[in-house]
Amino acid sequence: IFEVLTTDGIYVIVNTPKASFTIVKSGVYRVDVLNDGTGKLEVWKGRAQIGEGKEGKVKKGRTAMIDGDDVAIAKFDRGDRDSFEEWSRDRSKQLAKANSKFKRKNIRDPLISSFYMNRWNLYDSFGVWIYDPFWGAYTFLPFGYGWASPYGFRYRRDLWYCRLPRTIYYSPPPRRNPTRRTNTNNRRDLGAGRSINDRANRTGNTTRRTNTRRATSPKREVKRSNRTILPANRRVRPVRRSAPRPVFVPRSRTIKPSTNPQKRGKGN
Repeated sequence: IFEVLTTDGIYVIVNTPKASFTIVKSGVYRVDVLNDGTGKLEVWKGRAQIGEGKEGKVKKGRTAMIDGDDVAIAKFDRGDRDSFEEWSRDRSKQLAKANSKFKRKNIRDPLISSFYMNRWNLYDSFGVWIYDPFWGAYTFLPFGYGWASPYGFRYRRDLWYCRLPRTIYYSPPPRRNPTRRTNTNNRRDLGAGRSINDRANRTGNTTRRTNTRRATSPKREVKRSNRTILPANRRVRPVRRSAPRPVFVPRSRTIKPSTNPQKRGKGN
């Protein structure tokens, strides 16, 4: 049973002795291999593809039997679950439950330590797996807010809950591809403060350097409610706006004479 979270351009391919399935949408899938090697696919949620063309689409609530070039697609009852399917659903529920019991003081320091050891960053995945000693297993901590498992169980804790240092949330993307150089002498001359290419250009010997693109996040954005983190080269600092100061108008101290004869004076 596969619980798949995917997006555009990311697919999961499952190979069996006599079949090959391509999972193209987030969901829950079960794959069985029969005794004769025939592959069986059940799509509980999502969509899969067999080969090319519309006839190879396997939608939610359909099963496909593949024996070489022979493909048979039919409907099945999703309410009829066996013990294996019930266990898979209960496991997903327990993962989400363990995520909601995370304590900030227990996971904050290990996350900071593993980040500075280059074990994870915001640009190579959608989250991290954290070991829960009380549950005795790993559970998922997403980078963004509002995530849920393919079964629909929500992860209530995310990376923003941990309140990590600002350098982690706003760290620049890693440079995976080094600059490509067409000349072996194309290096930095530290003593002169200029590249060797600059001196070569003055003598008529020019070299060409290719531009390097920064690696981008697979999702490009990590969102929490209304807050969005962009890559470092597009980061915009928030503008603090203070409320205008109130203006106090002093009251006039001019005393008008009373028109009541009884209040003009003590002797009157």
